Amino acid sequence: MKQYIDKDALVAEIEKKLKNVNLNYISAGSHPSATDTNKKLQDGISKDLQSLLSFINTLEVKEVDLEKETDKWYNTKASKEFENVFYGDIEKCAQYFFELGLKAQKGE
Repeated sequence: MKQYIDKDALVAEIEKKLKNVNLNYISAGSHPSATDTNKKLQDGISKDLQSLLSFINTLEVKEVDLEKETDKWYNTKASKEFENVFYGDIEKCAQYFFELGLKAQKGE
């Protein structure tokens, strides 16, 4: 769904930031203005980004094929009560309740 962030894109962006922090750290090391405070700050940023990556990698991404699940339900005896309802309407209904469940999990 479009309102969610792609996990791979997020991880790639954080890794890019982490690489930039590490490159700045290496190049600043030989620079006369590279103070101990700057190095500590870069270390802190690097550790925070690595911690964030570690957390993101613990998140489970579940793929749901809503069309497949709708087909599976539609071909059961339970769906016979709805044989006069268009398949597309059932699919829209399934989508609505799927999104409602996601919102409920998030506490919305």
